[in-house]
Amino acid sequence: EHPEYYAMVHGKRIPTQLCLTSPDVLRITIQNLRRKIAENPTATYWSVSQNDNREYCTCDNCKAIDDREGSPSGSIIHFVNQVADQFPDKMISTLAYEYGRRAPRTIKPRDNVNIMLCSIEINRDKSITSDPTSADFATDVREWGKIARDIIVWDYVIQFNHLVSPFPNFHVLQPNLQFFAQNGVSAMFEQGNREVGGEFAELRAYLISKLLWNPYENVDTLMNDFLRGFYGTAAQPIRRYIDEMTQALLRSGKPLRIFGSPMDAETSYLTPELAARYNQLFDEAESRVKEDPIILERVRIARLPLQYAMIEQAKKHFAGEQGVFRKEGGTWKVRTDLRAMIDPFTDLLIRQGVTQVKEWSTTPEEYRAAMYRLMSQGMNEHLAFRKPVTFISPDTS
Repeated sequence: EHPEYYAMVHGKRIPTQLCLTSPDVLRITIQNLRRKIAENPTATYWSVSQNDNREYCTCDNCKAIDDREGSPSGSIIHFVNQVADQFPDKMISTLAYEYGRRAPRTIKPRDNVNIMLCSIEINRDKSITSDPTSADFATDVREWGKIARDIIVWDYVIQFNHLVSPFPNFHVLQPNLQFFAQNGVSAMFEQGNREVGGEFAELRAYLISKLLWNPYENVDTLMNDFLRGFYGTAAQPIRRYIDEMTQALLRSGKPLRIFGSPMDAETSYLTPELAARYNQLFDEAESRVKEDPIILERVRIARLPLQYAMIEQAKKHFAGEQGVFRKEGGTWKVRTDLRAMIDPFTDLLIRQGVTQVKEWSTTPEEYRAAMYRLMSQGMNEHLAFRKPVTFISPDTS
């Protein structure tokens, strides 16, 4: 009924974001927020934030503010400040995310406006200050730090397309947290798996918690202390696994991204040769604690990401030495080692309480069923199998 409440994008009003210079939108937002606060009066932080898309308003009024401020955060802060003025005893939080990440030139957030600054774009193989591709994000952190009284950084610490997957980013946690602490950041939201589980979930939570308390702790001491306490005599080979995977990533020079995959890592930290080495380390870890069923289960849980990576890579290759199917005596057959991995892998995920292996989909049982469907289909060596492909037009990917 009121298209003027919504964003103008390419000359049309569409319900992707709100028009932040509409007086009615401001009035309705304040009314709705007042009602919500009355329902929960003890809550301090209230989010008045952009939606998770890039189709923000470019009407003449919004665009004029954004052009003057050098960023769409101009119209965002202009709007949120007016909301915050109505609730001086509350913190009104707003996202500085993707298109709204850059700080405005002249508008300053009110003292009771919180900036939730999101690091979604940066790589995780290097720390923010040592990675040239993160320079613009580092600048944004510093600029917000100069004008905002209250900043929460929304950071991301696992691989979201593949929650149960190796993600060697431990080495960047401390330098990044130190950088945030030095540039006016008040608090952190370290987003891991919103479900149960994820790679080294317990270790990751422990390290992050300790470093949030004191970003200058000795991180090696913290990690070794946890590994000894949680994995007992298996701690040493598990620490070697973590270190060797990290070193392999850094040697490769390849990026580590939160929306990457085990297939991307096949030329960096998850090559077939490295996977074989990692399995040797886990064999050693399991043998050291085989008489202790509780710790043995923990070691096997720590191994799940490596198994997941091997399964995912086999699906990608499909046929051949690293695929789901191998040729034996002229016949394509399912790899026996892969088939033997599926049920223990899935059962352990379920015992651990894992509900999804990807951010928005795929329960362990669905994953098992998909693998068994794939294996039951068999391998059809059709005429195009392993034939060379020539592109008619250039591949510009």
